[in-house]
Amino acid sequence: MAKIINSIFGSALESNLTQDQIDDIAAVDGKLTREVDLTTTAANAFTAGKVGFLAAAGTVTLASNAAAGTIEGLLVMATETISGGTEGTFVYCGPVTVTSHGLTVGSPIWVTTAGAVDDAEPEDPALARRVGYVFDANTLFFEPEGFWYVAETV
Repeated sequence: MAKIINSIFGSALESNLTQDQIDDIAAVDGKLTREVDLTTTAANAFTAGKVGFLAAAGTVTLASNAAAGTIEGLLVMATETISGGTEGTFVYCGPVTVTSHGLTVGSPIWVTTAGAVDDAEPEDPALARRVGYVFDANTLFFEPEGFWYVAETV
């Protein structure tokens, strides 16, 4: 399983996950699952639709377009309300119900600050990483791109 995880997400992900977490992502009938139970860092509470990055020891910390270290690598999206320092369910790809999110259907979504997403592309001097699309009035489709860039006004 470690070889599958490494080939899809890179060795950095494997080194930050426990064996139990790798088993959670493990193949089911030859296909990877899309959900994983992870523990948030103590100061980071999540609600459904908030984006985090996999930090040291397999914990999840809120992502921010103000700090490169928080939007590079593997990102996940919370599927529920999760208190800081507790375990909860995140997706690394797939639909997430966020009732009445207020974003424009069909628009791409981008990481902003404190794990939030928005349908407006970040502007200079923010960092930009598209993390999915607005599926409908109550659903976001989380599918983060594998790269980020510095937004610049031209």
